[in-house]
Amino acid sequence: MAATLSNGGYRQILLGDNIFRRAEDTWFNKVNIDTAGHIAHELFHVAGFSDSLIKRFDLNTQIHEQCGLKGTNF
Repeated sequence: MAATLSNGGYRQILLGDNIFRRAEDTWFNKVNIDTAGHIAHELFHVAGFSDSLIKRFDLNTQIHEQCGLKGTNF
């Protein structure tokens, strides 16, 4: 869905098509992806935060509460 890649001296954020998904889905009822939350998560990676550090401080929950829209899935 989204990834941060290091390439030489800089980092790139890559966003897949599903990051912008706003559709009905029979498997998960309604799927609205938290686009802003995923981008904020990747920006933490650009800033040097690892996934383990993001999980330790439960930043995904805080990102979703601050950036997400009600009814979105992170």
